[in-house]
Amino acid sequence: MFRHLGSSRFRCAYVVLLMALYWMVEPISLYATALMPVALYPLLNVISTAQATNMMFVGGLLMAIAIEHSNLHKRIALKTLLLVGTSVNRIMFGIMMVTMFLSMWISNTATTAMMVPIVEAMLKELDESPEVQPKNTNHDKQKTATIRKALLLSIAYSANIGGTGTLTGTGTNLVLTGIFDDLYPNSKDLTFTRWFAYAAPGMLICVLAAWIFLYLSHQNLISYSAHQITSNKDMDESKDKIKELIERKHKELGSLS
Repeated sequence: MFRHLGSSRFRCAYVVLLMALYWMVEPISLYATALMPVALYPLLNVISTAQATNMMFVGGLLMAIAIEHSNLHKRIALKTLLLVGTSVNRIMFGIMMVTMFLSMWISNTATTAMMVPIVEAMLKELDESPEVQPKNTNHDKQKTATIRKALLLSIAYSANIGGTGTLTGTGTNLVLTGIFDDLYPNSKDLTFTRWFAYAAPGMLICVLAAWIFLYLSHQNLISYSAHQITSNKDMDESKDKIKELIERKHKELGSLS
């Protein structure tokens, strides 16, 4: 029995018992206890860090939840509106660029979970503001629903495309790495830098192609939104009012510190 004390089975059982004890007496948070295997199993050589890649997925979702809980997604939404403007095609382009970039470093699902609240916050700001109400109220709900569909599709496309840009961008890339290492154990060709240099140009081209496709698919809607999203006769004055509204909402959130 004692000759197995140094085996991986014993070390694994030790972590399980330690977690059970911590859950019962709660010396630390239950959620922190649940993350103990992420650190202890690689340290005790039970599994390698390469086999713990699922925690990237969990960590990305936790980050998305934290951003939504802290209202950081509202800051990002309002700041993005200030940068790209209020036309649907510009908002879509900005959302796709941000989603693509985030998806390069965290999982596609986690990126989507983080970006959807941002789009919803943008639409809420535009819907509830009296300065930004459409002229044709009979089509208000229909147009808003179509805009929402277009922006959510842009998130789905750009999240999947962005995941191909880096070696850690999505779980399938990591699976490929494991298969490649098994087939060619002595090869050092599949590196993060080489993957990025090969995949990044195609990623950018695909995102631009997806944006053009969505733009053409919703061209009538985008033309409508550009001309009907304000109620003032002068488009320049109405855009200034929209900008003032967004800046005011952004200031109401206070400083980050």
